[in-house]
Amino acid sequence: MRIIRLLALSVLTLTPALSLAVDNQWHFGVGSGIYGLNIEGDVGLTTLAGAVTSSVDVDFDDILDLTETAVAVAGFANKGRWTIDYAFGILEVSGRNEGSVLASAVPFRADLTFQATAASTGVAYQWLSNDNHSLSLLGGIRYTEHDIDLDVLVGPLTVGRDVEEDWLDGYIGLAYQMKIAPNWVWKTRADIGAGGSDLSTTINSGIAWSFSESWVTSLYGNYYSVDYENGSEGDSDWYQYDADEFGMGLSITYLW
Repeated sequence: MRIIRLLALSVLTLTPALSLAVDNQWHFGVGSGIYGLNIEGDVGLTTLAGAVTSSVDVDFDDILDLTETAVAVAGFANKGRWTIDYAFGILEVSGRNEGSVLASAVPFRADLTFQATAASTGVAYQWLSNDNHSLSLLGGIRYTEHDIDLDVLVGPLTVGRDVEEDWLDGYIGLAYQMKIAPNWVWKTRADIGAGGSDLSTTINSGIAWSFSESWVTSLYGNYYSVDYENGSEGDSDWYQYDADEFGMGLSITYLW
């Protein structure tokens, strides 16, 4: 059912635009953008009928049609070899599935509201660098929250299930940056994390163009994989989210 597929939606992910500053003065940036999110994986939860696991394959068009709210912001503070970055986003989708049970006259309706919140902050240290290349060490934390409100009407009977799950992962990684032309930079970063989830991984690669002294725009691809499970299958509070989130994004950042 389409209503089950909605459970896999996640927050839009933005990569902060790349700072081109290399001196020992403080430099800051904040921005937002658009991100074409796609999801593949499995979602599991306990219902009145028992444990249910659903395969998920949601593309950007599905998400766009069902989105109620989508807000994201990302930024950084840089001085010398140190950079602090942060990101925050909220995505809310809702949908309805209607029909009848086993082609009978008994009406069936399922209403779903799903809200995902994500926040992260990290620190990067520029370990190796020259005029055109740099390699940085990364470390930080990322927080994820899923809120699901599911109401199912079968004939005169209405049942519901509310899910509120959140987890916090620590991560470490590397970032490589290369100057490819005046005011053009290519950067790739990868990290691996765990803690609240069993395992999470991010790979991000993009090109940033500093088209003025105060503005940078970035075109990037992002891949995020996470395996999270609360409890065990059969528990009343069991919830599983094992999915790959990926897509292309375009961001713009104001620098000062």
